[in-house]
Amino acid sequence: MNETTSTAHSAPTHEEISRRAQELWESYGRPVGRDEEIWLEAERNLRASASVLKSAPAAPRITEPTFKESRNPTASAKPRTPQTTRASKAAAR
Repeated sequence: MNETTSTAHSAPTHEEISRRAQELWESYGRPVGRDEEIWLEAERNLRASASVLKSAPAAPRITEPTFKESRNPTASAKPRTPQTTRASKAAAR
């Protein structure tokens, strides 16, 4: 299914059923006289997949660590500038 299929509402739209029925019809070799059967199968497929998506638990939200959450203990420290470095070297002498 693509992103425009029925996931947010309970009943699939006529257009969604039509698209799915077309896919099924073509996958069955374009049989003659099975229009209603294929239409109902497409409708069942869409309703079943919508109910599965509704009942599935939400995926856990994964976030990137922020600068402060970094494992590097000096990551949250203020970066030293070249002037600070020269001054600390001069003081160490």
